[in-house]
Amino acid sequence: MSSQTRRAVFQRWLYWFPAATVAYLWIFIVGVLENVLARWGVTLFTPGLLVVVPALLMPMPRAIFPVLLCGFLFDASLPIPYEIMENASGAGGNVVVAFGKTLANAPTAFGFVTTWMIIFAVVLRFLRPRIDLASPRQWLGCALAGNAVIFVLWSVAMGWARVATLGYWGGFFVNLTFSSVVIALLGWWFFDAFISLYRICGIDLIEEREIEE
Repeated sequence: MSSQTRRAVFQRWLYWFPAATVAYLWIFIVGVLENVLARWGVTLFTPGLLVVVPALLMPMPRAIFPVLLCGFLFDASLPIPYEIMENASGAGGNVVVAFGKTLANAPTAFGFVTTWMIIFAVVLRFLRPRIDLASPRQWLGCALAGNAVIFVLWSVAMGWARVATLGYWGGFFVNLTFSSVVIALLGWWFFDAFISLYRICGIDLIEEREIEE
């Protein structure tokens, strides 16, 4: 099998694999950081970072599936303890943990963030002509802005019964601040790892984006 044939096979069947690998590694690293910050009740929320590279550098038909997989991985990592899920009927319905509080009758968490990640990817695609694709700083700005919007939507949906309380939004701003700091400090590494792993697999996202343009 020639190198071009192997590349064609990879692009057809395994194009999602590097994205899912880096996303899984990122979620693992964020989980380790959350364990360090657990004493302060901090939950790191960073799905906006997972959308930027696929939305800006990949052809749209190929970008959606990696974003979808990254979203599923992130949704699966949301803080919903098993023992709480097991006793959900006793809590009166679906439950979720947000900002250190157990919220009863919250919407089902799985799939919610994934949906907004896909919407964010489509929005970034339309905004791409206004974004300097050679500037990782602008990538980082997109990640921070998109992450904040998704976090607001998730927070409102998960804590609808408490959105009018000052304490809930105090926890929101604390978590958003920590999450934004983590994205700002480690986002550069994430972008580099994302692009480098694709390059190792024989796909240069930067070069393909330039050809597409």
